[in-house]
Amino acid sequence: MASYVGGQWLGPKTAICQYGTYFNQCQAYAYCNTANGWSLCTASQYRSAPAGATSKAAAWIASCVRDGKENSAPTEATCSSCSNTLLSNPPYVIWECQGTWSLPLSDAFVGVHSYAQCRILGVYDVANAGKWNATGAGKMLDAAACCR
Repeated sequence: MASYVGGQWLGPKTAICQYGTYFNQCQAYAYCNTANGWSLCTASQYRSAPAGATSKAAAWIASCVRDGKENSAPTEATCSSCSNTLLSNPPYVIWECQGTWSLPLSDAFVGVHSYAQCRILGVYDVANAGKWNATGAGKMLDAAACCR
């Protein structure tokens, strides 16, 4: 396991844990202190952090918005795979909350991570808005959003 290099509290039960190594979404569970009751935050746990809380690091969340070919609202679990499989003609999966731009991602498996700005993920619906973003589940980040 890599060395813990720092973190940030987003609330009494939510912490961003940053490490000196990079890992994909499927590996992120191992970076929360499960022995002390912590686990990778689900989408609803992450969104329950105080409204003013903003993550300074891109940290994996246990949520998926594309698990193969079809987009969905953010789920309560990681993607089923962290392969780097790509789709041709992928649908849009990220929208800015202010509605000025949107972005398709070609990854077949698209996971969710913390972010400093508001994004609508998966399916365009304001109910899917939050301070989060999406990227391929196989991409490497150096932080995990941990909850208890």
